[in-house]
Amino acid sequence: MCFFDVKSVRRHCRLVFMLLSPAALPAQISVATASTDIGFWQFKLALNADSGAISGRVETHFLAKSDENYLSFDLSNVLQVDSVWVNSSSVAFAQLPGHELRIFSPLLAGQPYISVVFYRGKPMQGSGLGGFYLGNRQGIPEIWTLSQPFAAADWWPTKNTLTDKADSVEMEFYYDSLFQVAAPGLLTETTPGRSVWKHRHPIPAYLVAFALTNYDTSSMPVSACSDTILFSVYRFPEGNANPNAQALMVQEGLDLFCEWLGPYPYADEKYGHAQFSRGGGMEHPTISFMGSFGLELTLHELVHHWFGNMVTCGSWSDIWLNEGFATYLSGMGIEKMNGPQWLGWKQSQRSAVFELPDEGSVFVEDSLNVARIFSSPWSYKKAALVLHQLRMWLGDSLFLDGLKQYANRPDLQWNFSRTADFRQSMEAVSGRDLGGFFEGWIYSPGLPRLQIQAQALSPQSVLLQVQQSSNQTNQQPTPCWVSVSFRNGPSEKRVEFMLRGNTLDSLINFDFIPMDAVVDPEANMLAQVIQVDFTPFQVAGAGLFPNPGSNPVLLCSETPKQLRILNAKGQLMQRMENPPCGVPLALDSNLPNGLYILEFDFQGQLYYHKFMQTQH
Repeated sequence: MCFFDVKSVRRHCRLVFMLLSPAALPAQISVATASTDIGFWQFKLALNADSGAISGRVETHFLAKSDENYLSFDLSNVLQVDSVWVNSSSVAFAQLPGHELRIFSPLLAGQPYISVVFYRGKPMQGSGLGGFYLGNRQGIPEIWTLSQPFAAADWWPTKNTLTDKADSVEMEFYYDSLFQVAAPGLLTETTPGRSVWKHRHPIPAYLVAFALTNYDTSSMPVSACSDTILFSVYRFPEGNANPNAQALMVQEGLDLFCEWLGPYPYADEKYGHAQFSRGGGMEHPTISFMGSFGLELTLHELVHHWFGNMVTCGSWSDIWLNEGFATYLSGMGIEKMNGPQWLGWKQSQRSAVFELPDEGSVFVEDSLNVARIFSSPWSYKKAALVLHQLRMWLGDSLFLDGLKQYANRPDLQWNFSRTADFRQSMEAVSGRDLGGFFEGWIYSPGLPRLQIQAQALSPQSVLLQVQQSSNQTNQQPTPCWVSVSFRNGPSEKRVEFMLRGNTLDSLINFDFIPMDAVVDPEANMLAQVIQVDFTPFQVAGAGLFPNPGSNPVLLCSETPKQLRILNAKGQLMQRMENPPCGVPLALDSNLPNGLYILEFDFQGQLYYHKFMQTQH
């Protein structure tokens, strides 16, 4: 297979100083010069799909924000740098132990610079969530990159931070003509073995990516968001991934998310799917890498184009602003597009959180630990259900208004965000102080615990008592959504509220006789309920309600073996075998108005109560 060497494009000098340095910093910590403002990245990459070797030229346009003695990029020293140029002059450089490429070119504040790095080698594989991947499917080579969170430096010289986005990126690839490449942006030039992709939106280093294999490709217009958006699919030829089915899901998802969040941010370029040999997916701008094509994953990666790509978490500690949002909004999409699955979706998310109820804050304390950053129970599922708690409290209208305001804030669009920014947006829209909510649900590990007791004080009134205790480090009460359904046959009354203190005592009145109570029938609560007690109204043996009245309901805690209705003279008027508790008695329609004696037989023990019939 052909292997194009980018170094032949331009002859250059090679001057390398080998330096000694202290122990290298972990790859999670960027050593790139912080005081630069990246404007543009341009790649020329030659890819050998058999060996995984790359030969590259990466041009970086940036503005110096302060005087510096030298320039540094993040780059794995597994790769060999051949030469570096700054503003068209060859300069000395050093590859330090770890992942620092140090370039000996002083910077002056306020001045623009263009650096060019020529390098080559076989990137280290499999770091982080994937890094640089080389594999094959049934003998067919496949290369893809997934740089989140710290692996960009595994395959290109970069500034791998959550403080700077390039304004745009251009990627030119050379490869064997048997293959196709997928990448962010628009495909502007293509010939067998060569393609050029141009992406004209701000992008952080970890979202720069490409995928190469023997793709079947197709593109089609999708009418969504009051616009026509190009939808492109790069799929394995041996698979059964249906581009038309994908397009329909994407179209419906786009319409929902544009309504909820605002216009699709990349409508001037495209949206697309590139299949890759990995579970799950990755939201590279305009081209999500997909391990499968189910509805939930499709919606999840699509949502990321608002939350993750356009508005990006400003620290890996705040990854929930990417992943929790994508998880919850994909769930809301399921609610709209496939309603019967909504309850099961919520129950599934909650089950994962309840497996470790004493652990895991949504906010990530150890932001260098990849496994902790991308913890499914906490950064994804708990974070999603926290958003659901907020939606229950504020209601759909305010909740969605807050999301749209947050997504479209001028200071956050195409920029970075922290948890405090989201709180600020939701408080501005709702007019509520959400400090306790965020402290309890985002920053504190564990879950609040609730004890719920309900005592019937009369046939149609119940005293509801809720008490919160905490296994959280936060000792203040955490606002918790509470939902209790009181029932009697087809009759139901749902009591729902946000518990904002440690206790609540409330007298609830009913227009039926509640005989049963079910906590959280629709899986909307996230607090851990450790005790539930409901005591329906009871009489000695059994009784009727209303009394006097008509169509009375039998009150009992145990079904009587027999009920005999006697008139004032003691004559038997009606007999019933095993009449059920909590439902109206089937009284004889010819029973006259008047006073009756009810005789209840409970396993041979007889109880007597008076009843006044007033139906006629």
